[in-house]
Amino acid sequence: MATGTITSDTSGDLAISAGFNCVNLTASGNTLNFGTPSSTVSIAGKFLIGSPIVGTVTANGATPVVVSNTSVTANSSIILTYKSGTQSGSGSAWVSSVTVASGFSITSIAGDTAVYNYLILG
Repeated sequence: MATGTITSDTSGDLAISAGFNCVNLTASGNTLNFGTPSSTVSIAGKFLIGSPIVGTVTANGATPVVVSNTSVTANSSIILTYKSGTQSGSGSAWVSSVTVASGFSITSIAGDTAVYNYLILG
């Protein structure tokens, strides 16, 4: 059986090096197709390379809080989760703006001074 590799660059695009024992193996942009004479499997989407970017941010319950991070792109997904502290009311913080290559801001309801974890993908 031959061997090979499938890799993805920092934008998530796939690359293939020869050696796979498949009848059909193609890659285009974010889609990989491979199979045998009786079946084909397709994988589409972005793929996580390396370590995700994580951190914490503290809401101030009054104004947006800026998180500086030059890794943020137009296609980044930013996920916030509650970590600790005081959440006021029934809401929580949300990502209120994103600035490419600069970072993002979170906004929260009045009185929310909780600490939130963030995860940046892409």
